Amino acid sequence: MMEHQWKEWSRKRKWLMAIGLAILLVVGGSSSYLLFLYQKVHQTVVDDLFEPVTAIDSETSKRKTEANEALNFLLLGIDEREEDIGRPDTLIVMHVDPDGEKVRLISIPRDTMAWIPGQGKYDKINHSYTFGGLDMTIKTVEDLLDIKMDYYATVNMKGLSGIVDAVGGVPVTNDFPFVQGGFEYPEGPQMLTGDQALAYVRMRDQDPKGDIGRNHRQREVVEGIMQQGMSLQAVANLDGIFEVLSAHMHTNMTLDEIRTLAIEYRHALKNIDMYQIKGKDSYINDIYYLQVSPEEIAKVNQMISSEAL
Repeated sequence: MMEHQWKEWSRKRKWLMAIGLAILLVVGGSSSYLLFLYQKVHQTVVDDLFEPVTAIDSETSKRKTEANEALNFLLLGIDEREEDIGRPDTLIVMHVDPDGEKVRLISIPRDTMAWIPGQGKYDKINHSYTFGGLDMTIKTVEDLLDIKMDYYATVNMKGLSGIVDAVGGVPVTNDFPFVQGGFEYPEGPQMLTGDQALAYVRMRDQDPKGDIGRNHRQREVVEGIMQQGMSLQAVANLDGIFEVLSAHMHTNMTLDEIRTLAIEYRHALKNIDMYQIKGKDSYINDIYYLQVSPEEIAKVNQMISSEAL
């Protein structure tokens, strides 16, 4: 009996040793690959992606990230033009709360009337980028919502197509059928390629809700990119993803901060809430603006500052 048990244990030990050896080989191989990726990503971030701004205190952001505190990001989709530096078509404040395991995406319509620091006047919020670049846009959003930004990320809208393709496409649910950019979008759920996603977020004239409808599609695609970015297909294509990002994206996040966010804040990405700032349509000198009430501003500030959305 004892001999039989010993032989059985020996066979199990051999299987355990074989499995353990296989795991070591996989981990060892993965470690080498991850080291290669780390070196490549480090070069990409340092050379291409990283661009600090004076409007954000980088030391405070770093301290908050290391302490796993809630963070605010400003996400901008820039429509670059040949004749000027362009304007942000998409402005989204992303609030990441690791304790509550939530991400809130607050969409700011580009025609929102806001006080432009340094210009001494009210104007459309996206004009702040034309007046003073990224620093002025950050200060304008901070003043409007009475918050502080920790990080920013800008993406050239032309690069959106490559980013979507790099993560394997994005899922969306279309509210009504329409045709845009040579693509047909039926009503209901569908998977979009990069070019389809770019045309999808640019459509406005056919939407009875105008900018509100377009902003909804923009948030939908941003959320889809975030979700797809955590998929196995995206992980397997990290090299391609960073190649696209390096050509079309800028951020003030260092590689260490990106790594900390990916590890310590990843659980928050499973629960994403979306909200669009509401306001009143108005025309001043025949120019359209969205006027946002103080009550709405207070509501959004509370969304970002508290657990309740």
